[in-house]
Amino acid sequence: MHDGLASWSVNTIKPTVLGPVSPPIWYEAAQLAGRLAEVLQQGPLQDEQSQQAIAFLTAHWQRAKASQPTPARQPLDTLCHRLKLGTQERMLLVLAGMADEHEGFVATFAGLHPRNEPFPTVGLLARLAFDSVDRSECWRLLTQSPLIKLGLVRLSGDGAWPEHSLHLAERVWPVLYGLDCWPQDMAPQVAATRVADSWLQHPDVRYALSRLGSQQALAVSLQGEPQAMRVRLAQLLGELGQRAACFDISSMSESLLETLLLHCLLRDRIPVLIGTPTGNSPLARFPAPLLLAETEPVLLASLPLPVLPLPAPRPSRQLLAALWQEAMPELGEQAIALAARFPLEPRRLFRVQDDARAIAGLTPLRDTTAYQALKTRLARGSDTQVRRLVPHADWPDLVLPPAAMNALHDAVARLALQAQVMDDWGFERGDANRRGLRLLFCGLPGTGKTLAAEVIAHALHAELMVIDLSRIVSKWIGETEKNLAAVFEEAETTRGVLFFDEADALFAKRTDVHDANDRFANIETAYLLTRLERFDGIAILATNLRQHIDKAFLRRFEFVIDFPEPGAEERAAIWQRHVPAQAPIAAEVDFEVLALRYPMSGAMIRNALLSAAYYAAARQDDITCDALERAIALEFEKTGRLCP
Repeated sequence: MHDGLASWSVNTIKPTVLGPVSPPIWYEAAQLAGRLAEVLQQGPLQDEQSQQAIAFLTAHWQRAKASQPTPARQPLDTLCHRLKLGTQERMLLVLAGMADEHEGFVATFAGLHPRNEPFPTVGLLARLAFDSVDRSECWRLLTQSPLIKLGLVRLSGDGAWPEHSLHLAERVWPVLYGLDCWPQDMAPQVAATRVADSWLQHPDVRYALSRLGSQQALAVSLQGEPQAMRVRLAQLLGELGQRAACFDISSMSESLLETLLLHCLLRDRIPVLIGTPTGNSPLARFPAPLLLAETEPVLLASLPLPVLPLPAPRPSRQLLAALWQEAMPELGEQAIALAARFPLEPRRLFRVQDDARAIAGLTPLRDTTAYQALKTRLARGSDTQVRRLVPHADWPDLVLPPAAMNALHDAVARLALQAQVMDDWGFERGDANRRGLRLLFCGLPGTGKTLAAEVIAHALHAELMVIDLSRIVSKWIGETEKNLAAVFEEAETTRGVLFFDEADALFAKRTDVHDANDRFANIETAYLLTRLERFDGIAILATNLRQHIDKAFLRRFEFVIDFPEPGAEERAAIWQRHVPAQAPIAAEVDFEVLALRYPMSGAMIRNALLSAAYYAAARQDDITCDALERAIALEFEKTGRLCP
C-alpha cells in the first residue's frame, strides 16, 4: 500500500519553474479510484458487490489514464500551497470529494459504508493513505489538518470513528474544477470603482494594500462614517480587482460565514466583509488576510488576529460627482447636483444606473430619470410614523411677500451649494453638525407653511415626510425618543424632507421640574435639540405659536421665515391660482374686488372657492358672486371672525 501511495503522489504533482502543476481534479479522482480498486482486491472476501465495484473503479481509471490530460496549475495546487498540505492531506481532500464526481463512486462508497451512506469513511482513508497497524498518523491528520480545522473536509456520523463519513463543504468540488460556483445566495457583490483620489496614494492605504497581498492572517479594518466607508471600500476593491470578493455578512450565521470564507480560500481571493456576523470564530480561524468594513467594535476587540485600522475620510464633492459620472456619463454636469443631494456609494449607484436605463429605454438618460430611479432604490422603513407625500406644488403655486419668497429660494440654493462651501472652501472644519438644513416656518393657520414645505420638497426632488405626532409621542419612558430617532435616520437615508407640523407640541420650551412628567418632557426636548443639530438632511418645522418654541432651538435653524397674512395683492393672486382653467366662473366675478373686500388667508380662499364650486354644481350653474360670498361667509364663521 505504501508503494501505491507513493505512485499516486508522484504521478499527480510535477514541479516546474512556475510552481507545481498537476492534471485536472477528475484525473486525480480517477487515479485514486484505481488505488482503491487495488486495496479492495487485497481484501480477504469479495462478494458480487465488491467485484462490481472493483471492475468499475479499474475501468474508470483506465479510461482516465488513456486520455492523458496536460498538467497545469490547478486550484488544488494553489490551495495546497497556501495551506502547506502534504500528500496524505491532498488524498484526504480528493477522497472526500469523489462522491461529487461520479455516481459510480457514490454506489461504491455506499456499498462499503456500514450505514450505506454515499461517502467514504475514516477507515477507508486509513487503508488508502497509511500502511501501518498504528493509525496514530491518521488520527493526527483528522484532528490537526487545516482541512478539518477550516471545515473544508467535514466528518459526520455517530459511533466508532472509523465509521464516520468524510465529505466536502458545499460546492467545493466544482471550484476545484476551476468553476466560479459560489454557494446559494453567496455571490460576491459588485461594488468596485476605478475613480481615484489622493486617498489611495496615502502611505497608510498603500501599506494596508501591501499587507492584504501577503500570506499573513490579519484583518484590515476600515473605520469612519458608514457612507465614507462604503465609498472608500469601493476604491479599495477597484485597486484589488479580481483578487478580492465582497460580501455583506450582517447577521450571517457561523456556518454560512465558514462556508463563504472557505470558498474565498479555494479561489485565493481576499474576503471583503461588510457588517458583523453572529459569531466570529470562522474569522479567527481564517489563515489569510481579511478586509472588514462596518464591523462592530466588540468583534474587533475580541478578534485573535492582528487588526490594522485604516481611516476612511469623508469623500469630497468632486469624488462623489465623479462616481455619478462614472455610473451615468450622459448626465454630464447634472451629476454634480445629484451627487450633492444623493451622496451614494458605488454599490447602490450601480443599481440606480440599471433602473434609470430601464426607465429611459431608448430615450436619452436625463436627471429626471435618475431622480425617478432614486425613489425606488433609497431604503425606506415603516410608514407607521410618517405620512409620505409626493410633492406636486411648484414655485408659481406659492404666493408670499418678497422677503419670505427670497428666503425660501436661498434655502434651496444653500443646500445645493453646501458641498462647495463646506468641502471645497473648508467651512466645515471637522464639525459634521454644520451640514443639513433646518427651517422654522412661523405664521397663522392657512398662510402657506405646508404649501411652502411641499414646494421645497418638489424643488429638491424629494418626498415630503409629514410627522404623525399621534404615532411619535408615547406615554412610555424613552419610546418617544426612540420613535424620533427612527424618523430622523429614515429621513437621512432616503434624503426626504422632514416636516413637523404644529411643531410647538414637540419643541416646546423646557420648564422647571416639579414632578417626573416635567423631567421626562425636558429630556425629550434635550434629545430633540441635539438630534436636530446633527441632522444631515432637511427638516422643516411649522408653528402657529413661535413664542412657545424653546429659544435653544432658534440658534439651530439656518432659516426662520415668517408667513404673514396675505395683503390684497397677494389675495388676488391666490384667488387666481386656485381657479382651474376649466372651472365655469361667471363673468360678473372680479377676484380683485373679493381680495380687497375680504381679508382671508390662503387656506380660507381655497376652501371658499371649493365650497362655491359645489354650490354651483348643485344648481348646475356657473360659479357666481352669490355662491362665492355665501362660501366666504361660512369660512369667516368657522374661524369665529365677523364677515365684512
